[in-house]
Amino acid sequence: MLFKTSHILFRNDIYSVRKDRGYGQTKLAKAIGIRRDEISILENGHRLPTKETLEKIKKELDCLTSDLYSLEHQKIIFGKI
Repeated sequence: MLFKTSHILFRNDIYSVRKDRGYGQTKLAKAIGIRRDEISILENGHRLPTKETLEKIKKELDCLTSDLYSLEHQKIIFGKI
């Protein structure tokens, strides 16, 4: 028996945008005034940035919130083995 279910995932693309713009974690952290390990925490989804930090990231990387975070619809199909 197969059945489908849908899930909405919160997608974090800070890492991708940062790399596309040629920034390392240290460079971005210095530019926006936070510690490098905080960038790692944000990129790994362990914490969401404050509104202030998000605005600084967007300004520094010249991007939109939707470039950094988006909702992704994912279909998952389960089957009986």
